[in-house]
Amino acid sequence: MVTKATGPVPASSIPLRQLSALPLIALLYTSTTPFTPFYWLLSIEGTYLLDRLFSGALLLSACYFQYQITTQTYPVTVILPTSTSTSIRSGTVHHNGDDVVFFYKPSEYWYWIAGEVLLLSIGQWSGFEYVRRLIAVGTVATLWGIGWVCTPIWIKQTAWNNLKRIWFWIAVEEVMRVGLGAVGNSMKGQESVEE
Repeated sequence: MVTKATGPVPASSIPLRQLSALPLIALLYTSTTPFTPFYWLLSIEGTYLLDRLFSGALLLSACYFQYQITTQTYPVTVILPTSTSTSIRSGTVHHNGDDVVFFYKPSEYWYWIAGEVLLLSIGQWSGFEYVRRLIAVGTVATLWGIGWVCTPIWIKQTAWNNLKRIWFWIAVEEVMRVGLGAVGNSMKGQESVEE
């Protein structure tokens, strides 16, 4: 399919877009929390640790990407990799499979926003938890897909370095919680024996 090329969005529209992103971030956060996609998918207790480590970062990054997308003035190509097979034959790389490729056009920003508001509102007020979960994961994934391409590399590197520090302290807190929980339970047992 051939699409018509679009030019850049005027820079004068960026402040209005940035202002519109703030209530969208609030709607995204309120309609997706509690955001525990690993537990939703697997429904076992051990996934709470995965959700504790990754879900907050996924949701916070999606909120940032919501804002970052507003500053994009030129169309960008978004490539979502699929299961493909790559092989090397006679020194030539052969790629079998089709990646999902689409163009995000900033000129269509308001259509994307209208769709996002509609979907998040349906998820929030439909009364069906599975619908809310599906819309939450889909919205966060879409914001990641578009926002990742729109975000400069230096911001991604800074965020990654900060995220590693946060994960370290979350892991320390989990170890202390589990360890001190065991110590606390044994101390309670000793007190009851002494009485």
